[in-house]
Amino acid sequence: MSAQRGFTLLELIIVIAIAAVLMTIAVPGMRSFLLANERSEASTSLYGGLVEARSEAIARNWSILLCARDPTPTNTSPKCQANSSDWTRGWVLLRDANNNGVLDSGEPAATDVIAAGDPTDTGFTISPLPATPSYINFQSTGRPSTATTFTLCKTGDNTFQGRIIYVDLSGHISLAAYTCS
Repeated sequence: MSAQRGFTLLELIIVIAIAAVLMTIAVPGMRSFLLANERSEASTSLYGGLVEARSEAIARNWSILLCARDPTPTNTSPKCQANSSDWTRGWVLLRDANNNGVLDSGEPAATDVIAAGDPTDTGFTISPLPATPSYINFQSTGRPSTATTFTLCKTGDNTFQGRIIYVDLSGHISLAAYTCS
């Protein structure tokens, strides 16, 4: 006669209890991991767009604009949101058609768009200082027309370790940790 194989009910209950304890420990850590990943993706996208804008201005010896993206879905190329400082909707990198350093109405034409960034996940805020820039102009020297700072925070979460992006007048762009308040 062969011995029966399998688990007793007591062994199964113990395994389920251990799994439940492990899940209780892992779920908050997983939430923090996912939130940190979203933060990293949002901040590095904007940072990368700024670095690319500066590089393109120098390489092309032309004024390059980085603007807040118009969220209106179209089948055409990405457009800038006029007079908007909502950078959570993404960004558009474009060649300044007339090289005047200003986002003119009608810009960008499809041929002027160099790159575009996707919107950030909901729940984040990207706050520029000064508070209202809808675009940043990088001159052919790689220097911006104005110094700008962007802070990325989680809406309603003061414990969230955010990010700050500095663009100084020399053209230096840096990304650092930021304590949201």
